[in-house]
Amino acid sequence: MKRKLRKTLILAVKLLVAAVLLTLVLRKVHWRDYVVTENQQEWAVYARRTGPEGRLELQVIDERIGKLRWAGAAEFKSMPNSNEVVRKGFPTILAQADPWLLAGAFVGFLIPLFILAFRWWYLLRVQQIRISL
Repeated sequence: MKRKLRKTLILAVKLLVAAVLLTLVLRKVHWRDYVVTENQQEWAVYARRTGPEGRLELQVIDERIGKLRWAGAAEFKSMPNSNEVVRKGFPTILAQADPWLLAGAFVGFLIPLFILAFRWWYLLRVQQIRISL
């Protein structure tokens, strides 16, 4: 097998494995707020309203019938150690996050990467391998 073809096939397999793994991770993310039924099904929440007697009602997709319907919050399991029924999805969590803490976390993530890059640059320089920083 030619070397170039072999390298291309290896790259294609690596990209395929990366795509499959990324898909598996992204499928686990809750992109909407959701509730959990008594039989452990997760239903997406599309709207909330206060029903009669001031009780919370949720518009969910009922997986049994495949349609939107209004359901009382009492139909769903609450979270452990909490009275909350609606579990937050990724957009809700991101919207409620403190922007300064997110920025600090991002900077805290980047600092070790710059230190690592500088360290490799220095180690290569010691070996007289000159590359730009």
